[in-house]
Amino acid sequence: MQLQVFRFLRAEFGSQTTVVLIVTDLPRDGDMVERLLKFKAFAEKAASTAFVDYTPSSTSGASASNNAPQQYKATPNVTYDYAIRDGFQAGFSKRRNKPAEMIAKYLDRAMRKGQKSATDTEFMTLLQKVLQLYRFTDDKDVFRTYYMRALSKRLLLSRSANDAFEIAVLKTLTDGMSLANLGGLVVDPLTSQTMIPTFQKENLCLRIWRFPVTW
Repeated sequence: MQLQVFRFLRAEFGSQTTVVLIVTDLPRDGDMVERLLKFKAFAEKAASTAFVDYTPSSTSGASASNNAPQQYKATPNVTYDYAIRDGFQAGFSKRRNKPAEMIAKYLDRAMRKGQKSATDTEFMTLLQKVLQLYRFTDDKDVFRTYYMRALSKRLLLSRSANDAFEIAVLKTLTDGMSLANLGGLVVDPLTSQTMIPTFQKENLCLRIWRFPVTW
């Protein structure tokens, strides 16, 4: 009975209903990514606080010998983390291409606007959270097209707010990849910009040329 309840809770927790409602809400495509980020944060908070496993703490032996109350440590149940992943992937699949497009456009707006009052750490954390959403989509080629086109435009028109963040995102997207298919989408624009010495120093031009943005 307990196992059945556990399976039911996981299935319900991993339900893609909310994600589907967000990605299929056409009139609100403009704030799709913001809503997805908020829901993901809510789901992760719920998983880390409501669904935990309790194991004896490392001091339990000493406590037992002193007749002290047993101490337990709460550890998040990773099953619900997997449920969040499955729910987002299933939800994204209900509307092909658009989530990937909107994620790329959200990153573009963020890169053009910059961090404003946020600290470097806060802004980079936001970018990483957006890139985590990217992992859930099967339409990575769509994301590639929109993101690299926007990146090229930012660099050519000097619209990027911060070169360091551009490099950090590209490092994340190209880490550990193989086989070339980005080529001129980004290398050509970089060669005409003052950013190129920095990108060369970071060995990014070669990496971007060789590695596709796929996870």
